Amino acid sequence: MNHSGMRDFSSISAAKTALSDCSHAAKSFYRLAHFERWEFFSVLRRSVRKVQPFFLEAYKAMKRLGVRE
Repeated sequence: MNHSGMRDFSSISAAKTALSDCSHAAKSFYRLAHFERWEFFSVLRRSVRKVQPFFLEAYKAMKRLGVRE
């Protein structure tokens, strides 16, 4: 496998990990009853902003590898 292929796999892996972390964080925050709804969504929005670049990289990697949408 070429160097590019290794980087692609790494990007997809990072995106999956980031999504998993985001999901766990969202569930944890949602369970905290003292959190106001706007606060919960504010935290979630910040998390999504941090994760977005990983998805963009993973998407580009899949396109390079010829994976269909």
